[in-house]
Amino acid sequence: WLVHLDLHDYSEEALRWSDKMGTKSLTEVFEHMRDFEQDMGSIMKPFQLRRLQEHAEEARGAVDHMKQPRSTSWPEEAKRRQQQQRQVIGAWLEELKLGHAFQRVSLWCDQNGAVSIDELLMGVEAFVDGVGFKPLEQRRLRRDGVHAADDVHAPQGVKLEK
Repeated sequence: WLVHLDLHDYSEEALRWSDKMGTKSLTEVFEHMRDFEQDMGSIMKPFQLRRLQEHAEEARGAVDHMKQPRSTSWPEEAKRRQQQQRQVIGAWLEELKLGHAFQRVSLWCDQNGAVSIDELLMGVEAFVDGVGFKPLEQRRLRRDGVHAADDVHAPQGVKLEK
């Protein structure tokens, strides 16, 4: 379920939390989600914590799906999802004529835990300041970011979060 939220990096910490708290099932983790969020929040990056808080119920619904046999392991699946989301972000930057900033954007995303265009737009002020866009690039991103996201086509099998 952490892979579903692009939080696979915290699976070991989640298992330690589960052991410490004595949970015996994922259902118990979801029943105590506020405690989980509070404890994990001290080690998560800002956008990762927001994603956990906002999409925990969605992840809970994905649990049944994740119980089915999978063709790839969770680290491979997580890496594939991250690569696909970065492709989407790259296409979005190109649409905004900001493709030259892809490496800086990727670094900022890694440092802040952002994985989708939606998260970049929700925290647009921190994003444009943190990446160091020039003033007119900032204006273009703020003005056209949502519209450009609508024009971007996700790679096959990727749910585009906008």
